Amino acid sequence: MNKDQTDRFSQWLSDFYLPLAVDEAQHNLMIGLAEQIQANPPAEAPFWSGYFDQGQPSLAALKVPGWILLLGACSARAADAIEPLIQDLVRQNIAVPGVNGSADLAAAFAAGWQRQTGSRAVLQIAQQVYRLNQAPVDTLGVTGSLCLPEPADIPLLAEWYGAFVDDASPDPQSQNLQKYAAEVTRLIAEKALFIWRDQGQPVAMIGLLRQTRHGVAISLAYTPPPFRGKGYGTACLATLSAEQLKAGKTFCCLYADTNNPTTQKISQQLGYQKLAESRQYAFEPPAGKIR
Repeated sequence: MNKDQTDRFSQWLSDFYLPLAVDEAQHNLMIGLAEQIQANPPAEAPFWSGYFDQGQPSLAALKVPGWILLLGACSARAADAIEPLIQDLVRQNIAVPGVNGSADLAAAFAAGWQRQTGSRAVLQIAQQVYRLNQAPVDTLGVTGSLCLPEPADIPLLAEWYGAFVDDASPDPQSQNLQKYAAEVTRLIAEKALFIWRDQGQPVAMIGLLRQTRHGVAISLAYTPPPFRGKGYGTACLATLSAEQLKAGKTFCCLYADTNNPTTQKISQQLGYQKLAESRQYAFEPPAGKIR
């Protein structure tokens, strides 16, 4: 990004940060990515756009090269800006492999993009967004403790990371243990990945995925099948959530798949409250065209 692009991006973020931050937990993905771009501008500029309704921010859109489009609603009439956004993307010849946003916005964009381009929209991920504002109750009766992994744990955690992705990813063919080991190593260095040890044995993992000014997104929660049903996953989530709130965050948030009642139940038992529904669509090219 050159200086002009950096300055314009900073102005866009200045215009839309506060409206997005009204629902900071729901918009943590867009806010976290935008602040990362502002702090460390990439060589290749992202696509960003903002739309206003009677002078007030209505819809924010952000897309980094090679990734999906993110949508953030700033008003109740955000969907009115979907068609102008689609026209801007087409005019600028921006490739859109997918879209992520609130259920209504993502669906509206997917329908409009299909009409405009002839692509076929495929629902990849359906999730519920949860938020926790105060520390959960202690998880009594679960033996062990949450701790940072050691270098010797990396091969095991790479396998667990792959299993987590396999459960959540719409593209299991992308499995790559070497890549996962590198990601696990990075997360450990950033003190963003944790394991639950019981009598010295790793039995579950959990991580911090994104941080915004006031909150943090918790993810990578995985318990191998032999250790399930013993409360380890609940203990991980409760302990890490409490630690983050004690450290100064005003909220924790997490995404739970709509077809995963276990995660939903655990989250609600610990005090997490449902905020919204999130959807991610992929776009398949029209017949006869190569992606």
